[in-house]
Amino acid sequence: MKTNLNNMNQILFVVDMVNGFCKEGAMADQSIMHIVKPIQELCEKIKPENRYFIADTHGVNDIEFTAFPQHCVKGEVESEVIDELKPYIQTPIIEKNSTNAFHAMKDHPALKDSEIDAYIITGCCSDICVLQFALTLKTYLNAQNIDKKVIVPKNAIETYNAPGHDAKQMNEVSYNLMKAAGIIVVDELN
Repeated sequence: MKTNLNNMNQILFVVDMVNGFCKEGAMADQSIMHIVKPIQELCEKIKPENRYFIADTHGVNDIEFTAFPQHCVKGEVESEVIDELKPYIQTPIIEKNSTNAFHAMKDHPALKDSEIDAYIITGCCSDICVLQFALTLKTYLNAQNIDKKVIVPKNAIETYNAPGHDAKQMNEVSYNLMKAAGIIVVDELN
């Protein structure tokens, strides 16, 4: 299913499309790179001031490293947005030190903009950072009685493959959890 962006004022969030998840390091899976083109295409359709890039950016002693290997340490190349998407960055990068971006931006003006009809979430990982951000954003909007759509295009999110972590299976689980929460999960946006 395709969903049309016409007649909607939207914000695009690009979650964790950083070197440390896409190209190099303990958490990287280069197969995630296949979603770059759909993200670029969405960036071209969204006003530059409505595109927000969120980057995993950790201190060397962050508690998250008890659950995951050390990755995306601030100041290192792993925490940088991949070169293929850098030309689309027009707003300050939102740095996060947990799997849920909402905690880094709960007071961000993008979430308070009354002119916005929809929030589009792209990036990786579908079953961790994208899922947590989408669910928290949707429940925040519900709790505040704010009628805005949260949209996740399947062709612009991905997760990693690893022993015991099958990307295809985890993507399906993520789609179903998001749909059950009232998030609009579509094949792609045009």
